[in-house]
Amino acid sequence: MSNALMLQDLFFFLPETCLLVTGVILLLLDPFLPKEKKSFLGGISVMGILASALATLCLWKENAPLFGHLYRLDPYALFFKLIFLGTTLFTFLVSFRYLSLTRLPQGEYFALILFATTGMMVMAAGMDLLSIYLGLEVMAISSYALVGFLKKERASLEGALKYFLLGAFNSGIILYGIALLYGTWGTTHLSEILNGLSRGEATSKMFLVGVAMLIAGFAFKIAAFPFHMWAPDVYEGSPPPVAGFISVGSKAASFAALLRLFLFAFKPLFAEWQGFFVFLAMMTMTVGNLLAISQVDLKRMLAYSSIAHAGYLLIGLAVGTPFGISGMLFYFVAYALMNLGAFAMIVLLAQENFRAESIEDFKGLAKAHPVWALCFLIFLLSLAGIPPSAGFIGKFYLFAGAVQSGLYGLALVAVLNSVVALSYYFRIVRNMYMMEERSSLAPSRSWTLRLSLILLAFFTLLAGLYPVPLLETVRQAGALFL
Repeated sequence: MSNALMLQDLFFFLPETCLLVTGVILLLLDPFLPKEKKSFLGGISVMGILASALATLCLWKENAPLFGHLYRLDPYALFFKLIFLGTTLFTFLVSFRYLSLTRLPQGEYFALILFATTGMMVMAAGMDLLSIYLGLEVMAISSYALVGFLKKERASLEGALKYFLLGAFNSGIILYGIALLYGTWGTTHLSEILNGLSRGEATSKMFLVGVAMLIAGFAFKIAAFPFHMWAPDVYEGSPPPVAGFISVGSKAASFAALLRLFLFAFKPLFAEWQGFFVFLAMMTMTVGNLLAISQVDLKRMLAYSSIAHAGYLLIGLAVGTPFGISGMLFYFVAYALMNLGAFAMIVLLAQENFRAESIEDFKGLAKAHPVWALCFLIFLLSLAGIPPSAGFIGKFYLFAGAVQSGLYGLALVAVLNSVVALSYYFRIVRNMYMMEERSSLAPSRSWTLRLSLILLAFFTLLAGLYPVPLLETVRQAGALFL
């Protein structure tokens, strides 16, 4: 590869480079800054995210292979990169308040999130099984440390240890699956695997076992049935901003890789694996919703809710049509907005001796602080799929895609699950609007946190009331699978 070509590839890798450089700068500056100047690190982190987002937008119309076809710059990858960057930006804005409350080390915290985001971006753009695996490991290792960031709390350490042990075992499964695919085709490149399958070359049992191991590995990452049981403990032990970040970013990155694998590289075998994903979607959404009903801890409830939403997202993968894929990509944006908003509400009400992590802690919020109750109501309506929210539009496209493909049973199960979900989301609404006020409710005055909540609620409504620009964007991003 010529030097000129390598320099061009590095230019197209600019969004990831901005994050890596910013993370390294934070780690270098952190030991030398006095405590009263630590907040300066948050400003540097936000600047790094904005620089990466600007670079991503400038590359929007590019479509080119990079680094010897190991990496792909296309609208699909760039769309997911913007989701990751938006998720990280809101996580930072929410975290300023939480870090000042808990006095956690800021340099390490922001750097780990930036490194995890870089891994997510590599996963979304990877065109080789090994490059996808590299991104997954960068994301995973950073996430393990973030989950255990509350070092003095047993729940945080327990969640981090479980996540690390299960995640390490899961990484081994994925890597072994990659090895089996390499043993079958002599390559780990997705385009070459696609070409072999398109020519009708016979698939061996070794290949099928390798695909099954990849499915199991990524099912763990998206918290799909039956690999979902880690999520409640991890979310409960994590700092609330980290729980929101992992619930959105890790899930979106894993789905981005799954789509490239099964709707691109393995597309000629669509008929063989479609039924399995239909079953996986049904079981995941059903188990997640049923287990969420009995939860009293808000973070655990949101964990089971995220499992159910993974089931809804799997509908797009099971359908495999442009309509279903567009609905899936739209739902990623909606899910990011409403889920980040729900976790930000915990930080809004948290105090030194009051965590606001129980559903009961939100009693009477509407009477005392109607604006913040309204924001939470918008997030809950969107999570439940009630119009005119972004969640409703996303579910409509996903369910309509299932009907359009003749998967009437899947659509029926999804609709019934949405009805079940209303029961636990509206428990929070009842507590906010129909219960007596708690004397301990004192929302934070952090302007970054308040601005984040208002923006998240606004965009959640805007995407539901006027979804046309976003739908056009997701159609361009999903053109890869046409």
